[in-house]
Amino acid sequence: MTASLKAEDESSLRCWIMGVRYPPADILPGTDAVVGSAEDEIDPVLLGERLRAMGVDRGPVLRTHRYMARRPVVRAEFAGGAPLIVKWPHYDADLNSDNERRTLEMLDSAAEDPTLRGALPRLLGGGDADGLTVIEAVPGAETMAEASRRAGGVDGVHLLHFGAVLGLLHGLPVPGEVRDDPGWRPHVPIPNGLHLTPDEYAHGCGLDFDHYAASLQAVERELLELRSTWNACAVVHFDPSPDNVLLDAAGAAEHPVTLIDWEMAGLGDPAYDLGHVLGHMVSGHLRDMSAPASRPARAARVVQGYRLTRDLPAGEVVRAVRFCGLIQLLSALFRLERIGSLGEVGRLSLRVGQRILRDPEAMADTLFGPGLLR
Repeated sequence: MTASLKAEDESSLRCWIMGVRYPPADILPGTDAVVGSAEDEIDPVLLGERLRAMGVDRGPVLRTHRYMARRPVVRAEFAGGAPLIVKWPHYDADLNSDNERRTLEMLDSAAEDPTLRGALPRLLGGGDADGLTVIEAVPGAETMAEASRRAGGVDGVHLLHFGAVLGLLHGLPVPGEVRDDPGWRPHVPIPNGLHLTPDEYAHGCGLDFDHYAASLQAVERELLELRSTWNACAVVHFDPSPDNVLLDAAGAAEHPVTLIDWEMAGLGDPAYDLGHVLGHMVSGHLRDMSAPASRPARAARVVQGYRLTRDLPAGEVVRAVRFCGLIQLLSALFRLERIGSLGEVGRLSLRVGQRILRDPEAMADTLFGPGLLR
């Protein structure tokens, strides 16, 4: 989900969820980057000058590390200060916005609970002429994705704390300027219909697009039913994936969890965020069933933590599980886009996603254990 997918932009939503791709004119076939991007190489000296011009002066930049991301993102390291994360605007104007900056500014003024405030990244600068966003890095942290690959996986304390942070975020009273501004409401992440036009069909991605489209249409009734229950009642992250959750690896930090990358945040349905978390746990298990660290049964700890800070009826957990099914379909689409075919894991994701959408209660017990819905 992106912040550019507003309620009036049904066509963009259809392209996003149905795997239809119309490449921009400045993209070469077979690539997903602008030719000759000005930010391909980050000069430490020039970056230091730009930071100082924004009022962020930590001395000369010693080195930079470029991250894999939707837009240019670097970690800048200094001799005498903590590192910073610097983000450039997205090369695609349709995907470019200052949503992360304005979300963090809004949360900084609205969030009073110290646990929630401690889980937010610290914004140091943004909105300059070049569109840079500067955020305090978290020294000594590892992503939840990295922790899940270690022997033993993510420990229960971190999962419990993560769930509590999500509950606090969703329980935050929605500020009036957010509630009344249509720009804070990303589109419901399900199109009005899932039948392709000839033009959409011709622009489907990957060799197995037929199979993906047919799988999506096979659960159209369930997806449209889920769409009809959408309840945009809270500030939601929209992308709480394992790569966007930082954990205190040493176990000594006052705030052991930090939720990063707020580019897609907006007013939405809390069940979508929770379903996103469950969905990534299932996806990790499907990719590597031999790894006990990725067992989705750990999801019960996240739900348990969530219930410590926000009421969560069993019916809402069922809706979250349905959104988990949607995430499985989108996981298959991601493989189709990146690899060119579904492969064994992509086809399995489609089958599991369909089963979750059709019978969320039974699949919740199978995947997450009987304690999730109770």
